[in-house]
Amino acid sequence: MLLLGKGHPAAIEGEPGIGKNQAIEIVAKALNRPLYRIRCTEEMTARDIIGGEKLEAEKAEGGVATKTVFSAGK
Repeated sequence: MLLLGKGHPAAIEGEPGIGKNQAIEIVAKALNRPLYRIRCTEEMTARDIIGGEKLEAEKAEGGVATKTVFSAGK
């Protein structure tokens, strides 16, 4: 996953050995940005990587209340 512009993610996919990783390294270096490697699985979502809001249950008097919290990505 590569973050472009205002933090918008873009996925890069293709056949093995065509230079996807090298292209990302060149872009990161040209933009003077750090490079992070994350091993992705089919179960992961963009929210797992870049973060986002999620519902979280908390105990409340008389029942369970929910609140929205920001969860940081990897």
